[in-house]
Amino acid sequence: MTTIEFKTKEKKDITFTIKDSNETVIDVSSATFTFEAKKKKSDTTKVIEKADGDFDKTNAASGIVKITLDATDTDLTGDYIGEVKIVLATGDIDKSQDFNLIFKEAVTN
Repeated sequence: MTTIEFKTKEKKDITFTIKDSNETVIDVSSATFTFEAKKKKSDTTKVIEKADGDFDKTNAASGIVKITLDATDTDLTGDYIGEVKIVLATGDIDKSQDFNLIFKEAVTN
């Protein structure tokens, strides 16, 4: 599982490159994306939640999408789990990826 580290209240972009099972980049221009983070996977309370419209799909035809977490999103400390969900345009392929998210207190805020 990939680990992404943040400083508390740090604005940061997360870029995803979407590939199929053969490691070939796929066009995700028509896909729908969501992102969420929780303290534990079993938690029902989300500390960060982003909808499809929050994703930058400028390079989606090349399989690349980006989401920006701003200072409000990252006003956290500790370890969390994040998940990006992808539903392709066909609707019958649903992919997801989990991430360890570590928020470290900044020296200055």
